Amino acid sequence: MSLGFYKNRGIPIRSEEQPLSFGLVYFVDANNGSDSNSGLTPDKAFATIQYAITKQIAKTSGLGDIIYVLPGVYAEALTGPFTKLSIIGMGGSWGNGPNACVIYPASGSPIYNVESNGCLIENFTMVSPSTTTTLPAAHFANMRWTTFRNNALIGGAAACITGLQIGNEDAVATAAVCDFNRISDNYIGTVFGTSYQFQYGIKVGRVDYDAGCSVKKCHSTVIENNHIFAAVTGIYLGVYGGSANGTIIKNNCITSWEGGADEGCSDCAIEAYTATNAMVVNNFCATAAAAVAIKGFSAGHVLDNMTSQNGEEKREGALV
Repeated sequence: MSLGFYKNRGIPIRSEEQPLSFGLVYFVDANNGSDSNSGLTPDKAFATIQYAITKQIAKTSGLGDIIYVLPGVYAEALTGPFTKLSIIGMGGSWGNGPNACVIYPASGSPIYNVESNGCLIENFTMVSPSTTTTLPAAHFANMRWTTFRNNALIGGAAACITGLQIGNEDAVATAAVCDFNRISDNYIGTVFGTSYQFQYGIKVGRVDYDAGCSVKKCHSTVIENNHIFAAVTGIYLGVYGGSANGTIIKNNCITSWEGGADEGCSDCAIEAYTATNAMVVNNFCATAAAAVAIKGFSAGHVLDNMTSQNGEEKREGALV
């Protein structure tokens, strides 16, 4: 792409010699880049996102770098702490289209066990690995002051476990947190068929695990406008101790990819396990006939949600 493409979109183009007090702008191009390049201009882009992440950690000490990722397929897993870092896909569509930025590693999660603090991650298609069903499409060990938006999380194997996982799945009572985040406008499901949908769409902590749950709090996080296809549960808050003050789950559309009479999540659309004080407002949820659409929240915290169980619609916590 020409330099004009970036300038017309307000993307700063710098000379390699110009110092930046706020951090650096890097470019990544899977098709034309090389990790031996400087990465500081589009025509000298890196080839891998992980190399750009390594460079920003080493050189800027968290001053606030931006990584622009051009369309292509990135067969890599992203690791390491993200601090004051923006990773932005420059594609115009999600899925397998020619303008998509697809992260699809042969093994390992597209984002794996990352500690995120003050970051922006947007406009990617992240496909869970096809070699195992135990890894999610995106996994944050901790997530704080982070915006995760406009991404597509796609199942890559049969019986995939989770789309977006926050906190670890182990039984260690660590102090993982999910604070002051915005998780919005994401598509979580499958484009490959019913056997590739996730069991859980967005999962915070470990399911039905008490003192050993890895997530200790989920404060002031907004989960909104996501479209989730999940076989078991759409959104799950497994926060030990019930500390979810200020968290709002709103305007999400949740169902299962499976058709038939029991179309919808088999267990629950939105569930809290001790994180009872989060707000659940204006969501659209479909569950199987024997399931509960919304459960585990405090009285007065479930407001005006539309639910459907086996095609029978009703309001959960309606204001009228």
